[in-house]
Amino acid sequence: MLAIPPKAAAEIVGIASLEIIFVALFSFLLGTYLTKQLLTLKEASHTIAISGPGHQIPIIGNDEISDVAHAFNDMSSTLNEVLAEREKISSDLALLNKEKDQRADELILANKELPTRTAARMA
Repeated sequence: MLAIPPKAAAEIVGIASLEIIFVALFSFLLGTYLTKQLLTLKEASHTIAISGPGHQIPIIGNDEISDVAHAFNDMSSTLNEVLAEREKISSDLALLNKEKDQRADELILANKELPTRTAARMA
């Protein structure tokens, strides 16, 4: 069996300890970054749920989370456009229904007057 000199063992333990500290620090920083980005997405989805689509979130970085943020912004914009188009179509439909009702009233009135007009022509 190979014996490790005490000085080498101390250096190995020191290097391993530094590696553990760096891994822990990197994991903490990465976790904090990811959590912050996901919290931003969560808050934005809550904003859309309350006030409707159109809300945009800032894009930070160029990673998978920023890709999701881009997709979120695209979705929000598209929903906003679709809802605006839906409101326009609904408004147009209401106007057409009003015109249809007015025309129907005119036809009903004309049909009621038809016997009187016909009798006047025959006399």
